[in-house]
Amino acid sequence: MTHYAQDGQRPYGCEERESAGRPCVVQDRDRSYLLNQAVDNYLDLQQYHIELIEKGIRQADAGELVDHSEVEKMVAKLRRRK
Repeated sequence: MTHYAQDGQRPYGCEERESAGRPCVVQDRDRSYLLNQAVDNYLDLQQYHIELIEKGIRQADAGELVDHSEVEKMVAKLRRRK
């Protein structure tokens, strides 16, 4: 539930000069909601990165690696496409 400032024009806790002010007004959400969303998104992204790192470690442990010279060839090929 969004609580509005006394002027009824913007959600409570949103000051236009604050960094969270504009999204707060545009999304019709209070500042604490947006900050909680930002923390949740950050934690989800960190968990995703951890999972990718763990996957990479498992692949390396299983010997599923690409030789450096092969990577260089792939990068050179991608650069030529531009």
